[in-house]
Amino acid sequence: MSLNQTNWLAIALTFVLAGLFFVLISGSAAAVDYDHVVAVTPSQQSGDPEDTLTFSVTIDNEGTSDDTYNLGISSTVPTGWEMYILPSQISIGDDKSDTVTLYVEIGNRTNTAGGKAENFLIYCQSVGEANNNETASGSVFQNKVYGTSLTSETTQISVDPNNAATFSVTVKSDKANTDDTITFSQTSTGTDDWSFTLPGSVTLDPDESTTVSFSVTPDIEALAGLKSINFFANSEDGTTSYSISLTVRVNQLPELEVSKVGSSAQDIEAGKRAYYSFEVINKGNAVDSFDLSVASDSVPVGWEASLDNDEVSSLGVGQSINLTDVLVVKAPTDAAADVVATILVKVSSQENSSVYKNFTSRSTVLQNYDPKITIVGQDTQSANPDVEVTYNLKVENQ
Repeated sequence: MSLNQTNWLAIALTFVLAGLFFVLISGSAAAVDYDHVVAVTPSQQSGDPEDTLTFSVTIDNEGTSDDTYNLGISSTVPTGWEMYILPSQISIGDDKSDTVTLYVEIGNRTNTAGGKAENFLIYCQSVGEANNNETASGSVFQNKVYGTSLTSETTQISVDPNNAATFSVTVKSDKANTDDTITFSQTSTGTDDWSFTLPGSVTLDPDESTTVSFSVTPDIEALAGLKSINFFANSEDGTTSYSISLTVRVNQLPELEVSKVGSSAQDIEAGKRAYYSFEVINKGNAVDSFDLSVASDSVPVGWEASLDNDEVSSLGVGQSINLTDVLVVKAPTDAAADVVATILVKVSSQENSSVYKNFTSRSTVLQNYDPKITIVGQDTQSANPDVEVTYNLKVENQ
């Protein structure tokens, strides 16, 4: 081979090697130009169902060229949740950084599991270099939430004092996203002497329900009327409580007492009057009025009995009233001495007429001593000494 040909071959080989070196240098430069890093802060947040959480996504352009980045969610989005990044594309100058926002909309309580974490993964794709794709991860901790609803077919029960009113209450854990151990309590006013029987604790899964019994017993001296009682279901977190209002109606139980004022037994002259007084006490558990009447079958023939008042109005619990000279008894003019008239006054509750008491008066006719002695025949006679004179006398009880 000639020297000339050898020189040309050497020159050509030099150019080929130079080209290869240029290609290698160019590829390495492209990778450096489009280098970037992506991070999510904070890496974990917690939220309740239906909360919207925001995370900062920071992109650092560590290359030597300006670049544009497309961002999105790589992981599977949980059912009922929403995850998105705004803006989803951003341009950043070389050796600069910028931030976009990741939004996480937590699903409702049926799509969350309280006390567990849901992980996610995002991507950040370089537009300048298709193979330059970075990812970052984070997680959402799902808070436990609690809550119940309480219902009862019967929310009002009527009972007598010292008797139990028992309510059946259905408790449903329809606001929770985790199991809940529920305890029960009550609040009410004016029931210090009442007794309450609360159900024991129950554990319910989300949307599970159960029926419990709650008993209320008014004390033996409970006043008649309505009492409102708030029955609470308290969740295990110590702060969540829901309640239902229940009503106990204490029945009115009329009762009374009648007692004499002064004497209930008197002497009476024929044709004269005697006056009697007595006290009425409301022993019932509510305000009551009372009717007064003379028991007609207790009034002897020829005698008279009447009342100055025939009603006691609105006597409060435990209150009393003195009815002075309220009963007037008159003996007939021809009443025989020592005859006793036992006359009754019936005092009955207007709330329940079968509840009554009697006041009994005893009137005894006085003996009226009015003898009259007259001489039958002559009232003047003459006689010798030592001679007996006889008179006929007539004695009359007038």
